[in-house]
Amino acid sequence: MDAVRDDRGQAVLLAAFIIAIAAAVLIGLQLQQARAFALERSRRAGEAAAEAATTAVADAYAAALREAVAKKRVMDIGRVIGSAATNDAARAAAAEASAANGGSAIDDVTLHCADRRVEVTILSSGASYRAGFPAGECSRR
Repeated sequence: MDAVRDDRGQAVLLAAFIIAIAAAVLIGLQLQQARAFALERSRRAGEAAAEAATTAVADAYAAALREAVAKKRVMDIGRVIGSAATNDAARAAAAEASAANGGSAIDDVTLHCADRRVEVTILSSGASYRAGFPAGECSRR
C-alpha cells in the first residue's frame, strides 16, 4: 500500500499539525498573560507610589498647618510644597511603596498647588501617576 494514499499516515500528520498549532497557541497565551500581569503589577505599584508620596506631602502640610495655627499665623503652602524636605519625603515614600509592590524605580516627583488642591505626580518607567488632596491655601495659580 502506498504511504501517501494511506489514511492512517494522513491522520497522523493531521494530528501532529493540530498539536503543533495548539502548542503554539498555548505558548502565545501564556506570554500574553505574563505581559498583562506585569503591566498590571507595574500600574498598581505606580498608583501605590503616588498615594504614598501624597500621604507624605499631606503629613508635611498638616504639620505646617498645626504650627501656623499654634503661632496664629497664615500658613505658607508654597514653602511647604517647595521644601526639599517635603519633596525628599515624598520621593522616599514613593520609592518604598513602588519597591514593596514590585514596581520600578521612581524617576521624578513633582508637587503642584492650584485650584484649592495639592497634586502629587510621580514618573516611573515613562508612566505618570497622580494623586492629591484638597488644600484651601492653594488658590488659582
